[in-house]
Amino acid sequence: MAQTGPPAPKTGSVTACLLGLGAPIRGLAYLVRHPSLIKLAVLPFVVNTVLFCLVLVLLGPRANGLVNSLLPGGGWSWYLLVVPAFLLAWLLVILLGALLVTVFGTLIAGPFNEMLSARVEALEGRLPPEAVLNWRQALGQMGASVLHELWKWGLYLLCLVVLAPLHLIPVVGSVSWTVVGSVLSFWFLGFEYLDYCFSRRRLSFADRRRFCAVHLKECLGLGMSVAATLVVPFVNLVTMPLSVVGATLLYLDLTPGEPKPGGPA
Repeated sequence: MAQTGPPAPKTGSVTACLLGLGAPIRGLAYLVRHPSLIKLAVLPFVVNTVLFCLVLVLLGPRANGLVNSLLPGGGWSWYLLVVPAFLLAWLLVILLGALLVTVFGTLIAGPFNEMLSARVEALEGRLPPEAVLNWRQALGQMGASVLHELWKWGLYLLCLVVLAPLHLIPVVGSVSWTVVGSVLSFWFLGFEYLDYCFSRRRLSFADRRRFCAVHLKECLGLGMSVAATLVVPFVNLVTMPLSVVGATLLYLDLTPGEPKPGGPA
């Protein structure tokens, strides 16, 4: 088992969850205090902005068609539902857009998120400056990063498929699927943003899961905050860099006294 340093001091359940929930806000404050990091945060922001605009352009026109499908009646009373249906249709477009931005954004911006996370560790004295990737090295790792992200997202989707039979149980099954699926999604998002620190330390997948199990409340809190910001239009464009910085600081808090990891291979 890979060592991750002495354990962090024990905290209460609520405090631990709040520590994770506040990570993106903490990431924002950290970027404000360290403006040299902003140039590294710009690329993930640009990637998310381009992807989200593409989603709106491609799916936005279909919102009206979705409204028509939701309003099959021909009487005047159906027009009372036009506004709610229109809002619902665009909400679905935004939610789908947030999902696609999350998936493809992490695929494309993965190496640059690694640079941002590593630079935070270097500023905090937990990583030698020479171990931080430069732009050429980041681009060189694009292929490996994409494969790693595809593997993680594939595993997440597989878990959702395994849970799908719960829908066969009337009422209780759907509720159970929603609850379990939400917890799984929160855990996965927390894992996703902590994974940059895991990868730098070359932890095995078992050790990564073990870390997130030991720090389950912090991981779930981080995932909940990421999920909440992803569904807010325009805020979701900056979710990625803020969460990368916040998750890195969270990891450092949870591993005090950890030896400095080596540089990238």
